[in-house]
Amino acid sequence: MTDVESVYNLLLAKSFQEELFSTPTRRTEKAGTELVKDCPFCGKEGHLYASTVKPFYHCFSCNESGDWITYLQKTRGLSFLEALALLAEKAGVKIEGYDEAKHVQKTRRATLIESAQRHFIASLRRDKGREVLNYLRNTRGYSEADINSMELGAYTDREELKEVLGKEGFTDQEIQASGLFTAGLGVSHQLAILWRDVSGRGIGISGRPSLPAEELKVRGRQKYGNAARLEKSKAFIGLERIHKSKTKKILLVEGQLDALLLNSREPTMNAVALGGLTVSQYQLQALEDAGVKNIIISLDNDDAGQKATEDLVKSLMDSSIHLFVARLPEGIKDLDELMRSNRKEEAESVEWSRWMPERIFQKYQTESDIGYREALDELSLIHI
Repeated sequence: MTDVESVYNLLLAKSFQEELFSTPTRRTEKAGTELVKDCPFCGKEGHLYASTVKPFYHCFSCNESGDWITYLQKTRGLSFLEALALLAEKAGVKIEGYDEAKHVQKTRRATLIESAQRHFIASLRRDKGREVLNYLRNTRGYSEADINSMELGAYTDREELKEVLGKEGFTDQEIQASGLFTAGLGVSHQLAILWRDVSGRGIGISGRPSLPAEELKVRGRQKYGNAARLEKSKAFIGLERIHKSKTKKILLVEGQLDALLLNSREPTMNAVALGGLTVSQYQLQALEDAGVKNIIISLDNDDAGQKATEDLVKSLMDSSIHLFVARLPEGIKDLDELMRSNRKEEAESVEWSRWMPERIFQKYQTESDIGYREALDELSLIHI
């Protein structure tokens, strides 16, 4: 069954916010990724801000805010199901039997997750966040502009987080059910990274230790620790950028920080992180719904990364999206190293139908007839 997040994703791809928040008396103004409107609730001119990358609005005069269903309920007097049916019709899909209580609960959790990340971002500049900030600046070499653009935070005090969320009106039950108190998160894993669902709303937090990858291996620590209930198969990092992009092309990567850094330093780049090596059917549908036309896969330049690239190509090659594979320069192991080097112009991308035969023939001893036939046999199983 289609969910509300998928309906919103489809509508964002169609810039439906232009229609939803249109007013006959005022020309649409834009401020970054937001539309600026007169508020229909308090009447204040130019104080209602409607996002163009997620289904959310907020008035900076009367503090009225919510998602598009809430807006339709309050401005047109529609019931939840009537508002949802209207949006589904505009999106060109059907959605039946959806539970209003479930939607309210998910929306509340998204708001809580986003509130927590705002707190983590603020904590990064305080004394408790100094270790995380030094790691970003000195170990990873991020500039102040990078750190701000990437919206990274420091989760350093669980009790403080509970207090902050409580003051924002969340109940103890909501706070405990948020998944933000998973073992390690906010303790050993303090660098906080926000994951979003396909509509752009917060769905969970990943934490990372403030240690180089080599030291993580020595200490036997996991690179990332995720909040409980974070469904990465229904989440992305960076997908919201496609809704304001003219190219409708994404660079699909594994690393969360890689995607955020690329998007910070390359304004025309739409890097999307999976946090893994596979794409779920839900994620694939979300990419197609968002209007993605071209995908460039860019995983690590080692044997494991190339094997994962091969598997990813096989899982995506029958989709409606045009598929390419990135080639990193010789000696560059991954995107993070590429971004630190002066060799970015050496990277290129080729169509999967060219990359795959080359990949397969590299796996066999094609100097011999047997090896050559084995390569041809494997290639024959792929419909190029």
